Amino acid sequence: MQARMERLRWEQMRAELRAIDDERRQLQAEKEKSAGQLRSQGSAYGLDLHALENFRRHLDEEDGRLERKRAECEQRIIAQMKVVTAKEREVKVLEHLRAKRLDTWTVELAREIEQQASEAFLARWRSPGGEGRR
Repeated sequence: MQARMERLRWEQMRAELRAIDDERRQLQAEKEKSAGQLRSQGSAYGLDLHALENFRRHLDEEDGRLERKRAECEQRIIAQMKVVTAKEREVKVLEHLRAKRLDTWTVELAREIEQQASEAFLARWRSPGGEGRR
């Protein structure tokens, strides 16, 4: 159960990373679109160029913020994967121990049944009217 929950957390982190990448791609597309629009106008005024530069600077700052956020997310994913691996290893160990315990219990049960069968046979054999006596 814990291993599944840790894996779910890891998957959520991976989804967060994909969302960050999508956001960065959108920023890049906006940057290219704004430059393309200015080029398609043919001529540009100084105010337009200044506004475009400010917009690009803003997009670059946002991209830098997203890059830092992405790096942090990647570090959390790496750490979470270590947790997932440890939990899955614990599950395997527990499953192995459970199987070993079941095997031991099965052997002990078989011995007990054999012992009871032997005792029942001997009790019948020793009884005054037992079939095994001659």
